[in-house]
Amino acid sequence: MNSNTHEAAEQGDRPLSREDVETLLQQLESPEKLILINANLQEANLNSLNLSGANFRGANLYKTNLICSNLSGADFSGANLREAIFIRANLSGTNLSNASLLAADFIQANLENADLSNADLDLADLYKAKLSNANLSGANLWGVNCNEAYLHNVNLQGANLQDAQLYRAFLFPANIENADFRDANLRESHLPGSNLSTVNFSGADLKGASFFPGILSGTNLSRADLRGASIFPVGQGGNYWRGASASPANLNRTNLSGANLREIKLREADLREANLSGADLSGADLSGADLTGTIINNTAD
Repeated sequence: MNSNTHEAAEQGDRPLSREDVETLLQQLESPEKLILINANLQEANLNSLNLSGANFRGANLYKTNLICSNLSGADFSGANLREAIFIRANLSGTNLSNASLLAADFIQANLENADLSNADLDLADLYKAKLSNANLSGANLWGVNCNEAYLHNVNLQGANLQDAQLYRAFLFPANIENADFRDANLRESHLPGSNLSTVNFSGADLKGASFFPGILSGTNLSRADLRGASIFPVGQGGNYWRGASASPANLNRTNLSGANLREIKLREADLREANLSGADLSGADLSGADLTGTIINNTAD
C-alpha cells in the first residue's frame, strides 16, 4: 500500500471521524491522494475541509456534514450520501454518478460540470444550486426541490422529475429529451432553446413558464396548466435569440388534451394534428396559427 494513501479496510467497522481525516490530510501532500474507497464516514463532521480530488468511491457518508467543503473533482461514485449536507459546498466537476443522495441537502451548492448520471436524488434539496453543464441523465429526481436553481446547459435526458419543484428554475438551455416532468411545478420557469420533443409534462404546473423557442413537437402536455405561459418563435423573447431568423413555435402532433391554456400566446404556432380536446383556450392568442387537422373541443364558456 502506498504510504501517501489510506485504504479504508484498515479501519475495520469503526466510522472515521473528522480527526481521522484531518490526520490523514496532514500526512499527505495533497487531498487528491486521499483514498477512502468503501470507507465508513457515517455522520462525520467534515465541514469546511479541502477534500478536492479525494476518492470516496462506494463510501458510506450517510448524514455526513460537508457544509462549505471543497469537494471539487472528488469521486463519490456509488457512494451512500443519503441525508448528507452539502450546503454551499463546492462540488464542481465532482463525480456523483450512481450515488444514493436521498434527501441530501445541496442548498446553494456549486455543482457545475458535476456528473450525477443515474444518481438517486429523491427528495433532495437543490434550492438555488448552480448546476450549469451538470450531467443528470437517467437520474431519479422525484420530489426534488430545484426552485430557483440555475440549470444552464444541464443534461436531464431520461431523468425522472415527477412531482419536482422547479419554480423559477433556469433551464437555459437544457437537454431534457425523454425526461418525465409529470405533476412537476414549473411555474415561471425558463426553458429557452430546450429540446422538448418526447418530454412528458402531463399534469405539470407551467403557469407563466417561458419557452424560447418552443420546439414541442410530440410533447405530452395533457392536463398541464399553461395559463399565462409564453411559447415564443425563434427571434422573439428578448436578447436570448437576438439576430436569429423567425420560425414559429412547433407543437405539431402535441398532446394538449385537457390542458389549461388560458391566455397562452401561440401566435403563428404550428398546431397541425395537435390534440386540444377538452383544453381551456379562453383568452388564448392563436392568431396566425396553423390548425390543419387539429382536434379542438374547447371547454371555455
